[in-house]
Amino acid sequence: MNTVLYKLTSPSIKGGSIYLKYKGGFFQAVDVADAVPTGEQVAYLLKLIPPDEADLSARNWGKMKLDKVAEPKTAKDKIALFCALYKSYRAIPYITTQTERANIIHVPVSEALLAVFFETTLQDYTLRNYSARINITRDILANGRDFKSRFPNYFDPEFYRKLEGQKLVDYQRHLRLLGWRSDPRKGWVKDPQ
Repeated sequence: MNTVLYKLTSPSIKGGSIYLKYKGGFFQAVDVADAVPTGEQVAYLLKLIPPDEADLSARNWGKMKLDKVAEPKTAKDKIALFCALYKSYRAIPYITTQTERANIIHVPVSEALLAVFFETTLQDYTLRNYSARINITRDILANGRDFKSRFPNYFDPEFYRKLEGQKLVDYQRHLRLLGWRSDPRKGWVKDPQ
């Protein structure tokens, strides 16, 4: 989706951080979140924000500090990234609940994990469901969606010995579909084409 979130902090802006959202390299939105800037600070900030993401590093931000939010650590950063990507994927803003804000601190959030979550066919794209499905989402990110692709496309005796139960049966089926057969004397052999 190519949505990038930046966090802007300043000692002179009370209440927290301001988030800048860029999509496809162009400025999309500013989220004041919990920050309480004055009218003058907002006016100054709006003049300073470049329309092109490539121009961000060339700006003189003065006392303000600009950081890309890629692997958020704080709950506020996680929520801001989730909401930004939710808007990109679902085309409507996401409003968090108090419970979701309290629980997100213990859940990993990254652009890659959120991409897997939002690109999965679901009925419920809430932050609560993201938290509940985090292990499934991490598994799909690490191993892919297609369970057949998790098996090697050849007979691997070491891998074969480690499998048990249904996974062993699935690997055997996978090998047979690829033209392998189990020979009682030779083990698994590939049939000539």
